[in-house]
Amino acid sequence: DVMSGGPGADVFVFASAAHIGIGAGRDVITDFTSGVDDIDLTALNTMFNGTGGLVGGGQASFYHFAAGGLLIGDQNGDGTADWVLELTGAPGVTAGDFLL
Repeated sequence: DVMSGGPGADVFVFASAAHIGIGAGRDVITDFTSGVDDIDLTALNTMFNGTGGLVGGGQASFYHFAAGGLLIGDQNGDGTADWVLELTGAPGVTAGDFLL
């Protein structure tokens, strides 16, 4: 899915890891604004690990690159991505951008 919240504060809600997807099937948010918008991952029982990498189950890490960033989550603790959410437009994120 490709999502755009438009102007103002938006909350992007994700009900399950399967709904976010991975690889070419991953979800994309095109206009995320840190400090204004939120990403709701409460249903995934996930902790935000900053940019620290995947180190255990129920964790998500953010990887920033020139054109945007990837929020990558490991639900089962095997150290590999179970879901990937792409944020386009070179956004930065902080722990305060997530509802966990």
